[in-house]
Amino acid sequence: MSARRIWWFVVGLLFVAGTLIWPQRSFSQAGIDQFFVDTLADNPVADLNTHCTDALPNANCSLRQAIAKANAVAGSNRITINFDLVTEGSVASAPYIITITTGQRLPPITRANVTISADLLNGAPQVAINANNNDAGLVLSGGGAIIEGLVIYGASNDAGT
Repeated sequence: MSARRIWWFVVGLLFVAGTLIWPQRSFSQAGIDQFFVDTLADNPVADLNTHCTDALPNANCSLRQAIAKANAVAGSNRITINFDLVTEGSVASAPYIITITTGQRLPPITRANVTISADLLNGAPQVAINANNNDAGLVLSGGGAIIEGLVIYGASNDAGT
């Protein structure tokens, strides 16, 4: 084999190896964990092993569980509330309401750079959080949080930590 063929063989081998070994995330997603809310129920957080990481309508991740999961994972996190997921098998219509259990406000978002994003339909929010007379609808204490596409109502006051 000539030196030129050996050189091209090595370059090709490195290219294939790099493609197989390199992380499958794009650079824009590096360090971002995504959690999917797929139920309108306000399920309690029994453990942090709740699988909120699949975009399947299997009713295993409430907003409360997704916030707890995002708080437990370092880095930037995105919580997505997709109304196609939360209404799977339901005949209800928008707005889809997550009603917080009385006396059990949502856990505060303590990590920096957490985004909670809910779907919009023709520019209008489709998902609402009913704070159910808890003292705050959603408490942001981690800094850099982004809340988009949500309506939050029913808090007894606007005082949060």
